[in-house]
Amino acid sequence: MKKKGFTLIELIIALAIIGILTAMVSLAWISLLQRSRTRSLDKKAKTVFNAAQTAATEMMSYERTHGDDYMGTGGFYFYWDGNSGGKVDASGSFVGGFDEQDRMFARSINRILEDNIAYIVYVDNNYKVQSVATSRNSTDRYIGAYPVTLQASGATYNSFTSLTSATGNVNDFAL
Repeated sequence: MKKKGFTLIELIIALAIIGILTAMVSLAWISLLQRSRTRSLDKKAKTVFNAAQTAATEMMSYERTHGDDYMGTGGFYFYWDGNSGGKVDASGSFVGGFDEQDRMFARSINRILEDNIAYIVYVDNNYKVQSVATSRNSTDRYIGAYPVTLQASGATYNSFTSLTSATGNVNDFAL
């Protein structure tokens, strides 16, 4: 007499195959989401790059007519966490508080952005933006960059850090 149905071994093998296929699809999906988020942030970094270059040019014009010296004699980093930020020198220390010139520079960049994101801009001493890194917020693990990475300008980063207007040091960045 012939039995109808599946044996326990057949069910276990079928469940194992389904589990393996599910794991493979899940890993591929996660990888696809990560690449998508990074590409999206790369595009935002390019937008910030262009906006920051415009802001640096405006600041150069402002300095020539008002005699201020915001850019200084060397390059600097401008950090923005989505709410506040400031100018940071090459040693990683905030230069002053979030003053009027910082606000002008941030407003020039943020008026072009569609959403509130965190970013880091490196501007050299010739008013040229060299690189930008962006993130959805200051604690996001996904970071986009333009042109490629901040390493092109001699900077490396581990993660964004919350910024305040108080004088301090940015410890998560090797500048």
